[in-house]
Amino acid sequence: MQKKTNNQNTQDTTHPTEDKWFFEGFRVSFRDLATEVEDEIAPTDDMNTCWMILCLNGDLRVSVTGAGNNDELCIHEGNCLLQYKPSRCLCSHCMREQQARLLEIVCPAADLQRLIGDTPLGRDLQAAMIHGRPMHVHRPMTNAIRQALAVLRETIRTGGQGSAPLVLSKTLEMVWHFTHFGGQDVSAQIPSETLRAVDKAKSILEANMENPPDLESLANQVGMSLSKLKQVFPMACGMPPYAYLRLLRMEMAMRLLRNEGRSVTETALEVGYSNLSHFSKTFVEHFGIKPSQARKSG
Repeated sequence: MQKKTNNQNTQDTTHPTEDKWFFEGFRVSFRDLATEVEDEIAPTDDMNTCWMILCLNGDLRVSVTGAGNNDELCIHEGNCLLQYKPSRCLCSHCMREQQARLLEIVCPAADLQRLIGDTPLGRDLQAAMIHGRPMHVHRPMTNAIRQALAVLRETIRTGGQGSAPLVLSKTLEMVWHFTHFGGQDVSAQIPSETLRAVDKAKSILEANMENPPDLESLANQVGMSLSKLKQVFPMACGMPPYAYLRLLRMEMAMRLLRNEGRSVTETALEVGYSNLSHFSKTFVEHFGIKPSQARKSG
């Protein structure tokens, strides 16, 4: 596949590469900032652009007010940011020397505003465009966004020409869920001490997928009450603790099936499912394919 160039006469391709995809004004890229070469992602020509990121691993520091300022927003793993900065390039050079992995969606601000124009976020974006002021919205990655993300990542990795409609639909699905988020934005500020406790809870679940602690035990291990854990974990991660555990299990299951060639039974047991039919049902709900199909395509 040929990548889109900066020549305006070059038509956009709808064919996904290993980790990048282009359609009309949309650019969808899975990025690892720690390993990217300098010019791997071309800067955005259009200064009137919206930039949406989903932080998949690590923490990402993003300038809120532009170059030369120290006003930064830290996007923690499992959170999303939608940013509009008029007359400022949203390019890879602004994020050098960071360790985060992320999904990046870049598109013309006018196109995005037309898509979400009848929502509060769409009206805020329209006002920002009219008055030439920056806008940033920082929200947790909900379970619905994670599910669409899992399908998108797999489609871009394995798909060919015919996968373009699915890539586009999952990209727009994530934008829709972000736009219609009904909770409180992360920018409402979760105390750093609380975020550290939630990060510890996530690490405990990750290390104990086969035999996870119950919620009360998990709360005790991170030094907070059960009620507080139930309140703050979804605020920080976009989902309750056991939904996060299910996500960890499914992503590990995909790696075991596809990369290590494990049998479906071995995989189910290793990620904590003693009931094979329950494992298969959960896997299909998460990825849209059966575990046996994932193993065959590895």
